[in-house]
Amino acid sequence: MKKNICGIFVSVMSTLMLLTVSLSAQTIDDSLVSWSQYTGKSAFTIMLPSTLELRKPEDAYSQNIICSNDAIVFQQKGLSHFDSPALKKYCRIIINYQKGEYGDFLKSTETEVIDAESRNILEQIVISNIGSASRLMDPISYSWTMVRGSKCLQIDYRRTGKNFDTTIPVICRMAIFQNDNEMVIMTLAYREKEADLWKNDFEKVFKSFRWI
Repeated sequence: MKKNICGIFVSVMSTLMLLTVSLSAQTIDDSLVSWSQYTGKSAFTIMLPSTLELRKPEDAYSQNIICSNDAIVFQQKGLSHFDSPALKKYCRIIINYQKGEYGDFLKSTETEVIDAESRNILEQIVISNIGSASRLMDPISYSWTMVRGSKCLQIDYRRTGKNFDTTIPVICRMAIFQNDNEMVIMTLAYREKEADLWKNDFEKVFKSFRWI
Protein backbone atom coordinates (compact mmCIF):
# COMPACT_ATOMS: atom_id res chain seq x y z
CA MET A 1 0.00 0.00 0.00
CA LYS A 2 2.76 2.45 0.95
CA LYS A 3 4.41 2.55 -2.47
CA ASN A 4 1.19 3.18 -4.40
CA ILE A 5 -0.32 5.68 -1.96
CA CYS A 6 2.97 7.58 -1.86
CA GLY A 7 3.02 7.52 -5.66
CA ILE A 8 -0.48 8.99 -5.72
CA PHE A 9 0.64 11.70 -3.27
CA VAL A 10 3.56 12.71 -5.50
CA SER A 11 1.34 12.80 -8.60
CA VAL A 12 -1.36 14.86 -6.88
CA MET A 13 1.12 17.34 -5.45
CA SER A 14 2.71 17.82 -8.88
CA THR A 15 -0.73 18.50 -10.36
CA LEU A 16 -1.65 20.95 -7.61
CA MET A 17 1.53 22.92 -8.22
CA LEU A 18 0.61 23.18 -11.90
CA LEU A 19 -2.90 24.26 -10.99
CA THR A 20 -1.70 26.77 -8.52
CA VAL A 21 -4.92 26.66 -7.15
CA SER A 22 -19.49 -9.69 -14.04
CA LEU A 23 -19.48 -6.08 -13.57
CA SER A 24 -17.75 -5.41 -16.91
CA ALA A 25 -21.17 -5.74 -18.55
CA GLN A 26 -22.69 -3.04 -16.32
CA THR A 27 -24.73 -0.55 -18.40
CA ILE A 28 -25.34 3.17 -18.11
CA ASP A 29 -28.50 4.30 -16.32
CA ASP A 30 -31.41 4.88 -18.73
CA SER A 31 -31.75 8.41 -17.34
CA LEU A 32 -28.45 9.30 -19.03
CA VAL A 33 -29.76 8.78 -22.56
CA SER A 34 -30.10 12.55 -23.07
CA TRP A 35 -26.66 13.26 -21.57
CA SER A 36 -23.49 13.83 -23.59
CA GLN A 37 -20.38 11.67 -23.46
CA TYR A 38 -17.00 13.28 -22.87
CA THR A 39 -13.78 11.51 -23.82
CA GLY A 40 -10.68 12.61 -21.91
CA LYS A 41 -7.10 12.16 -23.11
CA SER A 42 -8.25 9.28 -25.35
CA ALA A 43 -8.14 7.25 -22.13
CA PHE A 44 -11.54 7.47 -20.39
CA THR A 45 -15.13 8.58 -20.80
CA ILE A 46 -17.76 10.11 -18.53
CA MET A 47 -21.36 11.17 -19.09
CA LEU A 48 -22.45 14.76 -18.46
CA PRO A 49 -25.81 16.53 -18.02
CA SER A 50 -26.76 19.67 -19.95
CA THR A 51 -26.47 21.74 -16.74
CA LEU A 52 -22.67 21.62 -16.98
CA GLU A 53 -20.20 23.17 -19.40
CA LEU A 54 -16.53 22.55 -20.17
CA ARG A 55 -14.28 25.39 -19.10
CA LYS A 56 -12.29 26.80 -22.03
CA PRO A 57 -9.23 29.10 -21.84
CA GLU A 58 -10.78 31.64 -24.20
CA ASP A 59 -13.99 32.10 -22.18
CA ALA A 60 -14.58 35.37 -20.33
CA TYR A 61 -14.64 33.68 -16.91
CA SER A 62 -11.37 31.85 -17.59
CA GLN A 63 -9.65 35.12 -18.38
CA ASN A 64 -10.25 36.29 -14.81
CA ILE A 65 -8.79 33.28 -12.99
CA ILE A 66 -5.57 31.30 -12.87
CA CYS A 67 -6.15 27.94 -14.49
CA SER A 68 -4.07 25.09 -15.85
CA ASN A 69 -4.32 23.55 -19.29
CA ASP A 70 -3.62 20.19 -17.65
CA ALA A 71 -6.88 20.06 -15.71
CA ILE A 72 -10.24 19.25 -17.31
CA VAL A 73 -12.85 21.41 -15.57
CA PHE A 74 -16.63 21.32 -15.79
CA GLN A 75 -18.70 24.04 -14.13
CA GLN A 76 -22.31 25.22 -13.93
CA LYS A 77 -23.60 26.15 -17.38
CA GLY A 78 -23.44 29.88 -18.13
CA LEU A 79 -20.53 30.67 -15.83
CA SER A 80 -18.16 31.01 -18.77
CA HIS A 81 -19.97 34.22 -19.80
CA PHE A 82 -20.93 35.44 -16.32
CA ASP A 83 -24.62 34.61 -16.72
CA SER A 84 -26.45 35.91 -13.66
CA PRO A 85 -28.16 32.60 -12.66
CA ALA A 86 -24.84 30.74 -12.95
CA LEU A 87 -23.01 33.25 -10.76
CA LYS A 88 -25.42 32.45 -7.91
CA LYS A 89 -24.50 28.74 -7.96
CA TYR A 90 -21.35 26.71 -7.41
CA CYS A 91 -20.28 23.31 -8.63
CA ARG A 92 -17.13 21.83 -10.13
CA ILE A 93 -15.91 18.59 -11.62
CA ILE A 94 -12.13 18.72 -11.95
CA ILE A 95 -10.29 15.87 -13.65
CA ASN A 96 -6.54 15.34 -13.65
CA TYR A 97 -5.01 12.61 -15.79
CA GLN A 98 -1.59 11.14 -15.03
CA LYS A 99 0.36 8.94 -17.46
CA GLY A 100 3.15 6.79 -16.08
CA GLU A 101 4.96 3.52 -16.69
CA TYR A 102 3.34 0.11 -16.44
CA GLY A 103 3.28 -0.91 -12.80
CA ASP A 104 3.31 2.65 -11.45
CA PHE A 105 -0.30 2.32 -10.31
CA LEU A 106 -2.67 -0.45 -9.29
CA LYS A 107 -4.46 -2.36 -12.00
CA SER A 108 -8.04 -1.22 -12.52
CA THR A 109 -9.48 -4.18 -10.59
CA GLU A 110 -7.02 -4.09 -7.67
CA THR A 111 -7.38 -2.56 -4.22
CA GLU A 112 -5.15 -2.10 -1.17
CA VAL A 113 -5.74 -1.87 2.54
CA ILE A 114 -6.22 1.73 3.69
CA ASP A 115 -4.28 1.71 6.96
CA ALA A 116 -3.46 4.57 9.35
CA GLU A 117 -0.38 5.67 7.44
CA SER A 118 -2.26 5.68 4.15
CA ARG A 119 -5.08 7.70 5.70
CA ASN A 120 -2.57 10.31 6.86
CA ILE A 121 -1.15 10.61 3.35
CA LEU A 122 -4.61 10.81 1.78
CA GLU A 123 -5.64 13.47 4.28
CA GLN A 124 -2.64 15.57 3.19
CA ILE A 125 -3.83 15.18 -0.40
CA VAL A 126 -7.32 16.38 0.53
CA ILE A 127 -6.03 19.35 2.53
CA SER A 128 -3.79 20.36 -0.38
CA ASN A 129 -6.73 19.98 -2.74
CA ILE A 130 -9.08 22.29 -0.82
CA GLY A 131 -6.48 25.07 -0.67
CA SER A 132 -5.47 27.61 1.94
CA ALA A 133 -8.80 29.50 2.07
CA SER A 134 -10.91 26.57 3.22
CA ARG A 135 -10.84 23.85 5.88
CA LEU A 136 -12.44 20.50 6.60
CA MET A 137 -15.68 20.55 8.56
CA ASP A 138 -16.13 16.80 9.17
CA PRO A 139 -13.99 13.64 9.22
CA ILE A 140 -12.95 12.26 5.84
CA SER A 141 -14.53 9.02 4.61
CA TYR A 142 -12.47 6.48 2.62
CA SER A 143 -13.79 3.47 0.71
CA TRP A 144 -13.21 1.31 -2.34
CA THR A 145 -16.06 1.39 -4.86
CA MET A 146 -16.64 -0.57 -8.07
CA VAL A 147 -17.51 1.70 -11.01
CA ARG A 148 -18.30 0.04 -14.33
CA GLY A 149 -15.82 -2.75 -13.75
CA SER A 150 -13.04 -0.61 -12.26
CA LYS A 151 -12.11 -0.15 -8.62
CA CYS A 152 -12.09 3.44 -7.37
CA LEU A 153 -10.68 4.87 -4.17
CA GLN A 154 -13.55 7.10 -3.05
CA ILE A 155 -12.76 9.92 -0.64
CA ASP A 156 -15.73 11.94 0.63
CA TYR A 157 -15.42 15.09 2.72
CA ARG A 158 -17.20 18.32 3.64
CA ARG A 159 -15.38 21.66 3.66
CA THR A 160 -16.09 25.31 4.31
CA GLY A 161 -16.82 27.76 1.55
CA LYS A 162 -14.27 30.31 0.39
CA ASN A 163 -12.51 32.29 3.12
CA PHE A 164 -13.50 29.65 5.71
CA ASP A 165 -17.20 30.51 5.38
CA THR A 166 -19.03 27.90 7.47
CA THR A 167 -22.47 29.11 6.32
CA ILE A 168 -22.02 27.61 2.83
CA PRO A 169 -20.54 24.12 3.31
CA VAL A 170 -19.30 22.36 0.20
CA ILE A 171 -19.79 18.63 -0.37
CA CYS A 172 -16.79 17.04 -2.08
CA ARG A 173 -15.69 13.70 -3.44
CA MET A 174 -12.24 12.82 -4.70
CA ALA A 175 -12.32 9.70 -6.86
CA ILE A 176 -9.01 8.02 -7.71
CA PHE A 177 -9.11 5.59 -10.64
CA GLN A 178 -5.94 3.62 -11.41
CA ASN A 179 -5.14 1.53 -14.46
CA ASP A 180 -1.60 0.14 -14.28
CA ASN A 181 0.20 2.93 -16.18
CA GLU A 182 -2.37 5.70 -15.85
CA MET A 183 -4.48 7.38 -13.20
CA VAL A 184 -7.45 9.74 -13.09
CA ILE A 185 -8.20 11.91 -10.07
CA MET A 186 -11.71 13.33 -10.34
CA THR A 187 -12.92 15.86 -7.78
CA LEU A 188 -16.63 16.63 -7.62
CA ALA A 189 -17.90 19.52 -5.50
CA TYR A 190 -21.10 21.48 -4.93
CA ARG A 191 -22.63 23.67 -2.24
CA GLU A 192 -24.58 21.67 0.31
CA LYS A 193 -27.57 24.02 0.01
CA GLU A 194 -27.69 23.25 -3.73
CA ALA A 195 -27.75 19.48 -3.26
CA ASP A 196 -31.17 19.28 -4.92
CA LEU A 197 -29.55 20.63 -8.10
CA TRP A 198 -26.33 18.60 -8.18
CA LYS A 199 -26.27 15.60 -5.84
CA ASN A 200 -28.07 13.02 -7.99
CA ASP A 201 -26.46 14.12 -11.24
CA PHE A 202 -22.96 14.20 -9.76
CA GLU A 203 -23.44 10.67 -8.43
CA LYS A 204 -24.38 9.59 -11.95
CA VAL A 205 -21.35 11.37 -13.45
CA PHE A 206 -19.12 9.58 -10.98
CA LYS A 207 -20.67 6.20 -11.73
CA SER A 208 -20.40 6.75 -15.50
CA PHE A 209 -16.58 6.74 -15.50
CA ARG A 210 -15.04 4.13 -17.78
CA TRP A 211 -11.53 3.40 -19.00
CA ILE A 212 -11.31 3.07 -22.79
